[in-house]
Amino acid sequence: MRGGGDAAGRPERAPGPRESPGVAAPGGVPEPGDVPAPGGALSPSWPGSVRDRAPAGHGTPAGPAAPAASRWCRLAVLVPAVAALVVAAFTVVSFLRGGDAGHRAETAAVTAPAAGPVQVRAVHSGLCLGDRPGRRGGPVYQAPCAGTAVPRHSLVPLDGGLWALRSDRPGSAPGCPGAPAGAVERDGTPLTDLACGERGADPAYRIEAPTGTAPTGAAPGYRIRSARSGLCLEVRDGAAGPWTEVVHRACDDAGAGQLFSFDRRRG
Repeated sequence: MRGGGDAAGRPERAPGPRESPGVAAPGGVPEPGDVPAPGGALSPSWPGSVRDRAPAGHGTPAGPAAPAASRWCRLAVLVPAVAALVVAAFTVVSFLRGGDAGHRAETAAVTAPAAGPVQVRAVHSGLCLGDRPGRRGGPVYQAPCAGTAVPRHSLVPLDGGLWALRSDRPGSAPGCPGAPAGAVERDGTPLTDLACGERGADPAYRIEAPTGTAPTGAAPGYRIRSARSGLCLEVRDGAAGPWTEVVHRACDDAGAGQLFSFDRRRG
């Protein structure tokens, strides 16, 4: 017989695409079970098969990196914001507490003069009249009120609405603060604590509210005016620092350092 055929006489048929070893189906779509083509080339594989997966430890990580980067960005914004809130809170607390000693001194209540033990407090600084530790008499300074237990001051009423300022030290005679012995009260003369009677006539002072204070209004403080010279006691130049000396100066309603409070002291 001419031509190919089988024993039944049927003609031979060319192999179809699926019968050719190693050849993909029409359209390039691989069929399950494809085997390597001749020459060792691999046939196409299904998406997601072993060939499509990168070897362990190589290539792109299995998990996406975008969420981790987003978290770092959020932290970069959040940390400065929290720090700013902390600073703002600290500033508000400091403001509500007064901020500094000067603010607390200005807002402290002022006490009018009365007979008995007192702490003479400078309104502008919040410091009290005192002297150097270990001294017995001498120049009078403003010092922290907590450290002015010695000398202890008292107000003694005199005739004509005048007052005497007394200082008491354990084991010593009472003192009478005023100008130094033999000195004339001039602008700038220091206030000195000497034993009462050492100058002759003891100093006397008029304690008054500044001009313009309403009779029923609260005074911003009280001036201490010498009955002899008419000068007022002043923390020199209105300084706010401790251990600034107290002097006699021309009275000035707006003068810094000339207003005092007579805070009650027990004992």
